[in-house]
Amino acid sequence: MKAIFAGLIAALLVIGGASLARGGDTHDYPEARLYDASIDAGAAVNAAMERAKERRVNVLIAFGANWCHDSRAFAGWTQSERIGRLIKDRYELVFVNVGMPQQGDGHNLDVLQRFGIEEQEGTPLVLVVSPEGDVLNADTAQSWRNTASRSEDEIYDELVILAELQSGGNSEQSKIVQQIWTRSKGQSCEYAAGENGPWLQEVKDLGKIGPSTRPAEISDETPWRCVATVIYAIQSAGGPAGYISNPTNP
Repeated sequence: MKAIFAGLIAALLVIGGASLARGGDTHDYPEARLYDASIDAGAAVNAAMERAKERRVNVLIAFGANWCHDSRAFAGWTQSERIGRLIKDRYELVFVNVGMPQQGDGHNLDVLQRFGIEEQEGTPLVLVVSPEGDVLNADTAQSWRNTASRSEDEIYDELVILAELQSGGNSEQSKIVQQIWTRSKGQSCEYAAGENGPWLQEVKDLGKIGPSTRPAEISDETPWRCVATVIYAIQSAGGPAGYISNPTNP
C-alpha cells in the first residue's frame, strides 16, 4: 500500500459545461464531456499549435474519453472559474478522444505517436507541448489518470508550473528534477531522481531542484524523517510539496 502526497481540498467552483454530480453518484469534482469522437483530432492539434506559436504559450493536450470519470474530471476542471482562467491565459487547450485503448479500441493513436508516445497506460494522458512541438512533461503525462482524486489546488499548482516549462537544453526548467524518490537504508536516508536510482545520500546531490520538482509516491515503510527531508527541500525551492498522508513512521 502506498501513501501519496496531497494538498488540502479547496471549495469547488462550477460554471459553463462543468457540473457536480448529484444523488447517488455524488463526488467532489466538476465533470464535462468534451472528448468529441467526430472531430479531426490531428487538425485540432495543428490549429492549436499555430495559435500557440502566435501567443508564445504551451499547448495542453488531453487524451481521454467521455466514458472515463478521470477524463471527465480533467475536462470539468478546465471549465471551472479558477483553472479555466489559468488555461485561457497560459495555454492552448485541445481535447482528443482516444476511445478505449486499454481494450484494443484506441482512437487517434497516431496523434499520440506524433509526440513520441507509443502506449497510453490510462486515461486521461495530458501532454504539455511547446510552440516548437517539444513534449515538456514526458515524465508526468501519464500521471493524470487519477485526476478525479486530486484537489483543485493540486491541479492548479501543477498547471501553473507546466505553463512555465520551455524547450531547449539550455532552459533552467529542462534541468529540473521532476520527481524525488526516497527510502531508508539502515539509519540513513537515500534519494533518487528515478524509481530505480541511482540512490544518493543527500537531496542536494540530485542536482537542480526547483518549483516544478515533485515528491514521488512513498512507501508506508519509509521513515517520516526521510519524507520530511524531501518536503523541506522542495518547499525551500519554491515548490508546492503539500503533506504526506498517514505519516506513522518515526
